Amino acid sequence: MVLALVLALGGTDAAAQSRHLTVHEKSRFWIQGEASIKSFTCVVNRVEGEARMNSDRERLSTSADEHQVTVTVPVSAFDCGKEGMTEDLQETLHMEDHPKIRFELVHARAGPVTDSSAQWQNIEVLGPLTIAGTKRLLRYHAVGRTYGSNYARARGCKTIKMTYFDIQPPTKAFGLIKVDDQIDVKFDLLATPPQDTTQKFSPPPITNPPPCNE
Repeated sequence: MVLALVLALGGTDAAAQSRHLTVHEKSRFWIQGEASIKSFTCVVNRVEGEARMNSDRERLSTSADEHQVTVTVPVSAFDCGKEGMTEDLQETLHMEDHPKIRFELVHARAGPVTDSSAQWQNIEVLGPLTIAGTKRLLRYHAVGRTYGSNYARARGCKTIKMTYFDIQPPTKAFGLIKVDDQIDVKFDLLATPPQDTTQKFSPPPITNPPPCNE
């Protein structure tokens, strides 16, 4: 998502040459859901990904062959706040057989600006998401912006159903505790050239983050 942002926003520096981008260590990915007794949040503070983009154009092509973009989330890096909940999630996602969640870019397009400062723009991203070995094509809506010529940021939310990925929501205590099928997948991702991935960077917060969409 964010790895395609520089090109999607039509940055002149990114559009002038082939670029290799990678996910910055400050990137975040988390899921939120509801269970019969309370809500839960499981956070990942380690997101992996890279992009190799051949760009002689101002906008992203719909061809995945021209822009190779992948983002992966290690299932082992989830933290739900309690060890038992974390283990339940990892078991539900079949971590031993499918250790990573994977997103691949098919197409990205920048839309109108979202604020008066014209810094944030709407982004529409299309690509397959693979969870627990099941791949589904999804469309994401996010907001994004660039910081100078080195950093790009995208933030958004996507509501999905676990059963859409052939995942059965976990139950405990002989069915008395049930997790809802629907969860919100949220991301706040930074992309930068590889040499800048560990440099200190504190992006300003979004005052009105984008809502989830189904």
